[in-house]
Amino acid sequence: MSIAETALDQDINALWLYDPDDDVLQPAAISDRGKEVVGDPPVYTGAESLSWKVFQQGSIEIYDDIQSESTRVNEDTPIRSEIILALGDYGVMNMGSTEPADFETRDVSMAQIFANTVETALDRANREQQIREQREEIKQQKERLERFAGVVSQDLRYPLEIAERRVERAQTKSNISQLDGVETALEWMDTLVTNLTTLTQEETQTQNIDAVALSKIAKECQKQTQSSKASVDIDTNALIRANQTRLKQLIENLIQCIVEQNDERVNIHIGETDDGFYIADTGSESGSKSE
Repeated sequence: MSIAETALDQDINALWLYDPDDDVLQPAAISDRGKEVVGDPPVYTGAESLSWKVFQQGSIEIYDDIQSESTRVNEDTPIRSEIILALGDYGVMNMGSTEPADFETRDVSMAQIFANTVETALDRANREQQIREQREEIKQQKERLERFAGVVSQDLRYPLEIAERRVERAQTKSNISQLDGVETALEWMDTLVTNLTTLTQEETQTQNIDAVALSKIAKECQKQTQSSKASVDIDTNALIRANQTRLKQLIENLIQCIVEQNDERVNIHIGETDDGFYIADTGSESGSKSE
């Protein structure tokens, strides 16, 4: 409040800002002289008080003798005369004196100009804060989209490859039954896109990392991908730190990929390593293994 002291030549002044959460005027600043005269400034609530009244009215009030005002908060206040100015929706600024009728017309005009300047500064600070928040929100949205694009690119690669191979076989061998696998792959991609979109929208869920029982997730995936072309053997009691939804999706994708890449029935083994887990195709010549 040193600027107010210098600009207005008034050494008793204080600023209150409105707190919408508690619906009160909270003291934000007070001059050294003001602190010396009145001590710690009060919090103004919806109860009857001069400052709250001015704030609600959005006005300016000049009191030549506070002692004559029955709604003053502090009945023993040493302040005798006071100017209270509303700062729009932000709060109020008070200027006081220990002498009655101590403010002239010039003082009131200068106080009004200063209050308008403070309100303008608060407007600017509020806009800058909104811009910072908007930029942060845009940044977070961009990061989510980048993660989504990366996950989509990775997870859709396998079903796309399967669909391409099935179409190629159908064309070269004139075997239309191969197109059944294309329909399965397209359904798989549709499910992936739906799941990934949900994960992107539910950012909190995506970021939750917990200790997850690998065997439990693997058994759920086994039920989801139940196929006559595969048997799944689960041999692990490991607890791993992961997002449960994304882990389940990963295992389902790998199992489905192994199934679709083999024309014959395969045996899939899920086990643990020193620092993770693996999913292995143990019944094919390729012996493909993912960790």
